[in-house]
Amino acid sequence: MQVLSWKDIQNTEKQHMWEAVKECFDNPNIELYRDDTLEHLCTLWTNWRSLLNVKFVRPYKSKVEVLKNVPSGVNVEDWKWLVTNKFMTEKFQKISQQNTKNRSASDMGMPHRIGSRPHREIIYENGGKDSTPPDLGVIFLKTRCKNEKLDGTREKEKYDEIVKTIMSNPSLSNLEIVEKHFGQQRHGHVYGYGGGVKRKNFNDSKYTYIKELEAKLHEKDEENRNLKRRMDVFESRLIRIENGDLPSLGTTTSDDIQEDA
Repeated sequence: MQVLSWKDIQNTEKQHMWEAVKECFDNPNIELYRDDTLEHLCTLWTNWRSLLNVKFVRPYKSKVEVLKNVPSGVNVEDWKWLVTNKFMTEKFQKISQQNTKNRSASDMGMPHRIGSRPHREIIYENGGKDSTPPDLGVIFLKTRCKNEKLDGTREKEKYDEIVKTIMSNPSLSNLEIVEKHFGQQRHGHVYGYGGGVKRKNFNDSKYTYIKELEAKLHEKDEENRNLKRRMDVFESRLIRIENGDLPSLGTTTSDDIQEDA
């Protein structure tokens, strides 16, 4: 609680979080997911702090009132520190007000209509599982539809603009299309792709996040297969030695090993 941002949390604490996550899942390749999982934890943590501000700070006019309304499950001293050093500072208040104005004046005000379903699930169902993720037009349509129809004039106009851009400029990357219609994207979020997908997950031509992860998994699987083959050879030799078909390991030659392999 008593940190200004995620980057102020020490690596030892982040490793503790990761160990807690690993206790909940059984996956031999789980370490490949560490960085992505911690990024998601960062998003959850940031959103939670933002919710605290919205529900327990904004409705009240004075610091005294805010300090009296301690959120359930939050330590009193932690809340006092967070309010004093972050939520009620002039810098934070100024940034918060500007962000509110930016949201109300931008196209980001067109909410998705998919409830709690993650955007990446929509992407997966519409080509992502076959390594051919949909373009922004399809993502926008699938996430903004209500009863299979776009709800609102702004949404319809924006969808038509996106499709027109894709048709007239097929060489544009997904990120370029996003930024053409929704402005420069923050490092921590890309419009239309939901939480966890960042600007760095794109390259000059296409969305590559899934493919990069698949490549890592393939490399790890190949290592496991090679190790299993070596173990099978070793176990086979032990059985033959026990049966008297081969000399003991101390007298085994390199030619014997090569023959078995």
